[in-house]
Amino acid sequence: MDLLLHVPSFAKVGVSFVGILAAYRLGLGLGWSILLFASALTLWTGTGFAGAEYQARMLGSPENYLLLAVILLLLFFTEALDKTGRMRRTIDALEAWLKSPRLLMAGLPALVGLLPMPGGALFSAPLVAAVDDENRARN
Repeated sequence: MDLLLHVPSFAKVGVSFVGILAAYRLGLGLGWSILLFASALTLWTGTGFAGAEYQARMLGSPENYLLLAVILLLLFFTEALDKTGRMRRTIDALEAWLKSPRLLMAGLPALVGLLPMPGGALFSAPLVAAVDDENRARN
């Protein structure tokens, strides 16, 4: 048992990540898979049930609700950009400047990643999808 607690942290997180993917692949819902392996990871770190109880209490903290509000507003903003055509105009301008669609698809998430904001992937994914609207990257 003591040997299991001294496994390097990156290995614990990696095993948990693979476990989430395997559980999801076997038909368990993604949310349940994440909850199951996050709980297992909490116990595996050696904090025991006190750590699990602390995490459960922190779920109700106001900061978590603020993060949820920020992510929902980000989704709203992305949808508004798409509906008004601003996203397409931005992509067209960037395509005129950067001639390579592959460079553009790689550069947009990198650029958004430099911004200090939560949910960057939620914002950059629609931009990349707009660049590759004909699924050229899959070919």
